Amino acid sequence: ALKLHERTNLPMSVFAYPNDAPIRESSQRLTAKLEELHRRYPSSAVSLVTHSMGSLVARAAIELGDRTSKPPRATFTSRTGVDQLIQICPPNHGSALAEYGPLLEGAEQLHRLINRGGDKRSRLLLRMITDGFNEAPADLQPGSEFLTELNRCQRNGAVRYTILAGNDGPLLPGVSLLLDEVWGQVALLVEEPAFLDRRVRELLGCAELKKGSGDGVVSLDSARLDGVEDFEILNMHHLTWNELDSRAGQKLIVGIASRLGISL
Repeated sequence: ALKLHERTNLPMSVFAYPNDAPIRESSQRLTAKLEELHRRYPSSAVSLVTHSMGSLVARAAIELGDRTSKPPRATFTSRTGVDQLIQICPPNHGSALAEYGPLLEGAEQLHRLINRGGDKRSRLLLRMITDGFNEAPADLQPGSEFLTELNRCQRNGAVRYTILAGNDGPLLPGVSLLLDEVWGQVALLVEEPAFLDRRVRELLGCAELKKGSGDGVVSLDSARLDGVEDFEILNMHHLTWNELDSRAGQKLIVGIASRLGISL
């Protein structure tokens, strides 16, 4: 957010939420913050720039709203002042990797112990699929109750939507990257290596991980959303948001800025 502020000179605020809480609960917190902000600056429109699970938190805030009071959509939007949502690498339909959370977390810790240096690409893969995707894993699984409810909603007609999706997954076509290097090491330390091997092979077959069809965590199909025409695929991976000084990160900033009406 600071890097984006430096490049655009727009006033910005960061919304922090517990990443292991139910997404619906986090969206309610965001709604309260947006309402507070709108009361302070009633004439200002708000653009939400979101990454990964934060995209679902924001969507729930502007599409689900507070169902207990069932406010009209126009009234709800006017309470928050939101008129734009920019989603970066959003798991709009979940991620198959969510069910592998415990396995991935354990593998990451074991890999750190076994191979303190290690190959840069292997470390990047483990970071992609552990840093952030043990967040609210039940909600992030495809077909979860939360996603089913959210994806029944229509897009908020008062909000402009943009989706910037990545296709720079770590696995090249036909290559089971890291199977021998990382997972082989882990298999030596578990009681059922055959079971682990099967699960790992299933994992490495996920579209989320494949270059050209996913960003390492979210597949292009999951990022797409009915009713959103502004959908752009960038050559970036899921962690590019944290690497905005990189070439891919610079292109991402330009993509965001252009949607905010700023030419860099």
